[in-house]
Amino acid sequence: MPERSTDRHASHDDDAVLRLLATLEIALSDEELSMATILQFDPDADPSPASQNLQTDRPPMRAISGAAFSQGTWEKLARRYFTPSASLDASQALQRFLTWRARYPDA
Repeated sequence: MPERSTDRHASHDDDAVLRLLATLEIALSDEELSMATILQFDPDADPSPASQNLQTDRPPMRAISGAAFSQGTWEKLARRYFTPSASLDASQALQRFLTWRARYPDA
């Protein structure tokens, strides 16, 4: 079966995301780091929604290399905070999560 141009485009987008992740550090709490580890080794795991209790102090954050986990793991973590909808797909949820939590090392 011939490859469709949309397949090549999706593959290119995935490559770009993987290159971007490899250059970033992403701030995660201990709970999020544990969840990411579970998701990395059990792709069928379903992360619980993040608690949105704004009355408590923000937990200490760790800088984790974006290359530490797969793109799918990062997307599942992102969906804990940015639920995909008709106007927000999984890649957009990941972009919002990275905008919120990621930074370049030594920045």
